[in-house]
Amino acid sequence: MVSHLHQWLTVEVSPIACASRFRVTFVYALNSPTDRRPPLELPRKPKPKHACLPPWLVLGDFNAIMVPHDRVGGDVAWPEHRNDFPNCIHNASLIQVPYDGMRFTWHNGRQGDGTIQKKLDWVFMNQLALQQWPGIRTTFQPRSISDHSAMITSLSMEHNRRFSGFKFLKLWIDKPDFLDRVKRAWQTPVRGDPWFQLTTKLRVLKANLQAMHFANSHNISDRVRQAKREWDIAQANQDGDPLNAQLRNIERDRAQDYAALLRDEESYFKQRSRIQWLQMGDRNTGHGQLSSGLLPQFASSFPSRAQARRLGFIF
Repeated sequence: MVSHLHQWLTVEVSPIACASRFRVTFVYALNSPTDRRPPLELPRKPKPKHACLPPWLVLGDFNAIMVPHDRVGGDVAWPEHRNDFPNCIHNASLIQVPYDGMRFTWHNGRQGDGTIQKKLDWVFMNQLALQQWPGIRTTFQPRSISDHSAMITSLSMEHNRRFSGFKFLKLWIDKPDFLDRVKRAWQTPVRGDPWFQLTTKLRVLKANLQAMHFANSHNISDRVRQAKREWDIAQANQDGDPLNAQLRNIERDRAQDYAALLRDEESYFKQRSRIQWLQMGDRNTGHGQLSSGLLPQFASSFPSRAQARRLGFIF
């Protein structure tokens, strides 16, 4: 054990498989903002006696949200004390670990208008942890006996091949927390020459956008099908009890969720189809075939690169 207070505990871990050590801080924050404030001063960067900082993970129930969109239901006000948590993470130079699974990790157990869901459980890392485990990922599981989601963090030194090719999706721009994520990533304090600062911040931004992707648009077609099933069920329930105001509201909410996911799916496949068309080019594929007689005519319909520059086209 390295250090502790009544709301957090930091330990040093020595894996059996390798000689490198790292630190983990486990957090269990109190409910009251006043009582919670001391641990929010916790994640100051560890300062070991020797030269460099170790890889560092900070995880647990922080009882706080980063941005207003990390909650659904309840009071939508954003008092000043809510800035304590994001400011703490920013000052500690911590990065959110990419995650999949449940977005809202806490449920108050109530129904109807009294339902409140929040993302209170978080896993953060420092830059050295990202360098040590480029494929690090957390999975937030569905709730079981607790009102919180269990979380499993996998420390992988290799990128998962499925996610090695990063592509920026236009649909992310319309997400409510997109600008907040970009701003937080770009404000991450980084020491070093300008090129190192730029590449490090881009890497942080990439991790933040990937986390948003897994929370909102990963497996988009599956999400669309699931949303359609939920809307079908909501319509059937509302049809069986047409005077029930709560069922009417649920049906409208499910319809809006389905419509939003349809827009995301359409945007995703439009962007993907354009990329595939450009990649296919002159390949002899079923989608890209043109007869030998039509190919010169088709190609000649496009301006040359010099003409394109004069016309303002970008290829």
